[in-house]
Amino acid sequence: MTNKITKDSILTALSKVQEPDLNKDLVTLNMIHNLEIQDETVSFTIMLTTPACPFRAKLERESKEAVMAVEGVKNVIVKMDSDVPNDGRMRGLVKMPIRNAIAAAAPIRHQRKPSSYMNSTRLVVLRSGPPLVITYGSAKSWK
Repeated sequence: MTNKITKDSILTALSKVQEPDLNKDLVTLNMIHNLEIQDETVSFTIMLTTPACPFRAKLERESKEAVMAVEGVKNVIVKMDSDVPNDGRMRGLVKMPIRNAIAAAAPIRHQRKPSSYMNSTRLVVLRSGPPLVITYGSAKSWK
């Protein structure tokens, strides 16, 4: 008698794989997409929250191991993808076309008193085209 592989059995196996940063399993976090079963082959996509996820290889390895432990599975194909959260355009916060952005913020040192900080912060957004510099507080511009 052949054991039929079900989506429920695969999701149960994947629910044992924990996302280390969020301390929850991949199924609860809705990170498993496009789950397909064809004969003895199982394929699915793990949707990461960032393309630079430091746990990418670990999640892929542990997911393959968990699914291979399901009776009847002979081959596992895991695709790793990312779903970067919206950059504010949907909420009307950003009025320019930005697909992906990297931002860094730091307090500004006062030029005359290097040991003190001004009551402001610079935010630099790296994007396609020139960098966007936003200054909050009393500083006027970044030179």
